[in-house]
Amino acid sequence: MPAFLSFLTCRSSFAVLDARHRRQNYIHHQARDRTVALFVRTAKQDESGRTLPYFCAGTASYVEYRSERPIQITWKLHHPLPGDIFTSYRAAVV
Repeated sequence: MPAFLSFLTCRSSFAVLDARHRRQNYIHHQARDRTVALFVRTAKQDESGRTLPYFCAGTASYVEYRSERPIQITWKLHHPLPGDIFTSYRAAVV
């Protein structure tokens, strides 16, 4: 049976003055008629030092946030990541 990843917790390092405003935009994105699309990667660079590309995980809805510095936001994906993609990203997002 394939595994599916439906929730992602992301960390951002926004400037302290900007963090509160951005957090409110994320929390109220549906009421403000905004769509959030998540782009993720397993690491910044590979073992050779080359920058890794981002993968579009799709659109998501806000679930909760924890901590202020960095902001940690949990999102529910509208379409779960299946099988091989789940395996690749599980270690990076869990």
